[in-house]
Amino acid sequence: MKKKFVCAVCGYIHEGEEAPETCPVCSAPQSEFKEMASEVKKKFVCTVCGYIHEGDEAPEKCPVCGAPQSKFKEQNDERADGDHSIDLQSLVGKWEVDMTHARIGFEIKHCGLSFVSGMFSDFTIDINAKGQDLFDTEIVATIKTDSVNTGVAPRDGHLRTADFFETDKYPTMVFRSTKIIPQSKKEGKIEGMLTLRNVTKPVVLNAQLIDCMPSPMTQQTTAGFRLTGSINRADFEFGPKFVPAIIGNEVSLIIDAEFTPAN
Repeated sequence: MKKKFVCAVCGYIHEGEEAPETCPVCSAPQSEFKEMASEVKKKFVCTVCGYIHEGDEAPEKCPVCGAPQSKFKEQNDERADGDHSIDLQSLVGKWEVDMTHARIGFEIKHCGLSFVSGMFSDFTIDINAKGQDLFDTEIVATIKTDSVNTGVAPRDGHLRTADFFETDKYPTMVFRSTKIIPQSKKEGKIEGMLTLRNVTKPVVLNAQLIDCMPSPMTQQTTAGFRLTGSINRADFEFGPKFVPAIIGNEVSLIIDAEFTPAN
């Protein structure tokens, strides 16, 4: 770890084994530099709400949720930044989604002026990771169409009608992976088939592994992912009464989810 020296004349901070002979800002001599004390504080995370406290020890009570000191765990900074290497074989096995830390969202252009976004609140995602470099991994996501939520009740009611999801007739839509294409330790593509309104079409999702590590809140091994992609609603005969000038054809998808090993 490099030392830090501060110029007492202008405040310039120099990092290195020793102070410079002269300050590059104000030309003060080396004698005007003082070594800065190294302050390495510990970090403690509240396992109830996620609040992070820096100091020599955890607080007696969480200032956010009121949890007692016993609910704090010391955070390991070496793993907190997510830059460490991940052994793909450590992901082999069955995983289930943590519904408290997951969303399946979408976004679509409205009248060429803005975007409407929404999400589904009721779904399951099952992962069976297997094979060399996870090539043979199987992913199945089943989404309850009547759980659509755009934040506007009348619009959500319309989306459940025959104009769009027709939830009475098609209560679910299902995505099944057909091919996993790893591109690096943390990125890849997922090819699969999406069935919506009894129409099945291929979909490609970009996958990013955020990290796989013991959760600082639960201490349980957890893998976090972000998936992005898009579909053409016309391919699924979705909202055929509405021209692209009113409702755009491209539907952007974004899925954020944490997974834990299945019991």
